[in-house]
Amino acid sequence: SGKMASEGMEAPLQFLIPSLPRMFVFFLVLVSYVFVSGGVPYCTITGMPFMGTAVDDRGNQVPQAIMPRSNGQYLGEGIAVGFFLTMGGLGMVFLDRMNSMTNPSRMARLFLAAVGMACTLGSIFAIRAFIGKKDHWYFKASMY
Repeated sequence: SGKMASEGMEAPLQFLIPSLPRMFVFFLVLVSYVFVSGGVPYCTITGMPFMGTAVDDRGNQVPQAIMPRSNGQYLGEGIAVGFFLTMGGLGMVFLDRMNSMTNPSRMARLFLAAVGMACTLGSIFAIRAFIGKKDHWYFKASMY
């Protein structure tokens, strides 16, 4: 009953799965989050085009980036909104990173604050513009 040493032993999981750099994995997760939060699976299943067309006053077809219906979206519109949602989240990450630094230099703190505020506020205003374009009545004081 002479068993070899390698017969009953299994390799640890870290040797079977190749290790990837942490930032590469973060990038993959972030890109997949943009697509999922933007509704790309929905657009793919329903067969929505990237952009649509509308007919203007003279009868010409013009490109349309935002679908006028409030319960649908074009693929490009979804990706843009997903990007802006992610940009707002990254702005919060920058602000949190600025706050959690132990001995930050004044320039590093100012840079992180500026980038964090720009990403967060830019995201808020861009998503507000999308909502205002999609549903014209949404930001009015009264609907009647």
